[in-house]
Amino acid sequence: MSGSVYGGTAMLRFSLAASCCLTMACEATHDPPDSGPPQAEPLPAATVRLMPTGQANLLVPIHLGLDPTSRRLYVSSNGLPTLAEVDLDAGALVAVHDLPEMSALHPLLAADELGTVWLGFQKGAPLAAFDPATGVYTVVDVAVDQVHALVAVEGGGAVAAGRATAGEHDVLLALVDDRAPLQLDLDGLILALDPATSGGVNALVSDSRASPPAAVLTLSADTLAEVARCTLAEGQDASWGFSWFDELPGVGFAIAQGSSVATLECSTGVWTSARMTGENYAVFGLADATFVVLDRVGGADRNWGLARTYDGDLAEVREAVQVGKNSGYGARDPVTGLVWMNSEGTGEVWAWRPETGEVEAKVRLGSHIESIAIDPANADIVVFSGRLASSYGFANLRTGELVTVEDTLTWPVSPCFLGSRLFMLDELTSTVVELDSSTLSVLRTFDVGLGANSTLTLSDLAADADRGWLYVSNGGTGAVAALDVDAGTIAGTWSLFGAAPDVDTPGRLELVVAAGGLVALRNSDGELRRLDPDSGGVTESTADARSTHFVVRGHALDSLTLSDDGARVWSGPWAFDAITLAAAESLADDVLVLRDAGDDGLIAWSSIASQVLRLDAQRVVTSTAATAAAPWGFPGFAVRSADGDEGVVLGSYDRAELQYVPVEEP
Repeated sequence: MSGSVYGGTAMLRFSLAASCCLTMACEATHDPPDSGPPQAEPLPAATVRLMPTGQANLLVPIHLGLDPTSRRLYVSSNGLPTLAEVDLDAGALVAVHDLPEMSALHPLLAADELGTVWLGFQKGAPLAAFDPATGVYTVVDVAVDQVHALVAVEGGGAVAAGRATAGEHDVLLALVDDRAPLQLDLDGLILALDPATSGGVNALVSDSRASPPAAVLTLSADTLAEVARCTLAEGQDASWGFSWFDELPGVGFAIAQGSSVATLECSTGVWTSARMTGENYAVFGLADATFVVLDRVGGADRNWGLARTYDGDLAEVREAVQVGKNSGYGARDPVTGLVWMNSEGTGEVWAWRPETGEVEAKVRLGSHIESIAIDPANADIVVFSGRLASSYGFANLRTGELVTVEDTLTWPVSPCFLGSRLFMLDELTSTVVELDSSTLSVLRTFDVGLGANSTLTLSDLAADADRGWLYVSNGGTGAVAALDVDAGTIAGTWSLFGAAPDVDTPGRLELVVAAGGLVALRNSDGELRRLDPDSGGVTESTADARSTHFVVRGHALDSLTLSDDGARVWSGPWAFDAITLAAAESLADDVLVLRDAGDDGLIAWSSIASQVLRLDAQRVVTSTAATAAAPWGFPGFAVRSADGDEGVVLGSYDRAELQYVPVEEP
């Protein structure tokens, strides 16, 4: 098994007791968390981070800034005010910098050879400089309201393109040494910037947002004076919309955006373009007069990106190579020749060699939580799977011990206990995997015949202890299979929903065993069904299954809760009769019900108040307990020890944390 071992105390934000493996597989040296009977004393409030102390989790790596001199790569996150710092030579994550001063998320990045990371924003303070060595973050005073292009330049400093709200034209800003920003108002618009191999910066410009590129200008980084110009010949028909480009040695420039790819030959002014499939973004010109384009969604499986290689006439010179999940942003290391790219869906950056098509390194930047399950033999032990990632693991909330596994399963989701046996689902293949609950090693695999699922409507597992079955859903096709675990056979397969309405809409085909049957919710569109596995009959809800609005907004993909008496199923704040699926009750829209104890009331979580709530049978709040804020939602479980102590385990979607919150007795 490959993995990482973190130790410490859950009461203290979780401190490291051993180093962790952040890139390729390494052998774990841990003893598994104690899974014996829970201790008599109540479990105290606890927070366990699934990353080392001092390293914030990164949701989705987006923009990259590469400094070949310091041998550092900086990566922004889609959703968090952080920058990851990667050692290019070691292929390892060395730090994650928290930047609460950021005016907005999703910054453009540029790293210069003096050690400064430049950040550009399209809202808020438009430009900032960050020194990773000192941790100093400085807002740069510039005469624009937004920055939409940004590059580092030779010798240190950066050039940015921006626009004032009231302005009709774009503004170039040179930031070199300690001088005030040098400003140049252009008679036109800047579609993109790129460092010039001869020094300075190349600017792709046009007359307006609705007109094609007019020229590539090469400018001095010190003075912004024009050094060279590459223009289209008269009569050339250039389609508009390009904003990624790079020099194409011996030809001119290679340019891409969305479904279009083009070249501009400087000696003749000839423009050659073609419509391609997918979403073509970052471009890298190679020494043999070919260029690479990163296509985020061009493959047969839209979860994975492709790297395409073309010559100056746009003939594909090599077979397209699958790269990371939704890889569209990147930077080329001039020292090694490697292209570093984001792998959005796996929480990694990849190093890829264009000449061979081989991936030479994968560096994990973190993993947020997709689902959690509680060990029925010990409520202290929480099993989790990482969202859109190959990581999974378990944590002991009492001791703080944490074990994570990477690269054993491609995309594990939905941990599930059938008695004392632990199972997960490999999302992309619909393969059920049985894991050793002490070591997390793979014991058995089961092909349930549901086929692959490449949509963002995730699949699910649910245990039927009376039958000894696992129900398995396929979020893409809407089908459900029943696996007889002991026999290793398929007890039945049913089509409940049909294909997912939108392959790119986040959600899950969730399952819960209730009243002798199976209740299924497709929360991407709010459809609700009940399956009678004996007759094969399917009941459709006539109620307004509005749970989709809660689930998609909050990304709380595990929203189904069965009442203690099995009579009702909750989806977020809405309750349905477990047999007829008739609407039974509704609460405030921001509430996620975690336990329905009948006359003893409810335990729920409020996303607006960031509180765990206990409500009595009349739905009056009788106690509250504060939780961490959760802008992206929580998967959560209500747990009860053998001694009757109650609490809630919450898995933070955006910070890769597990939190246990005790709940007062009624």
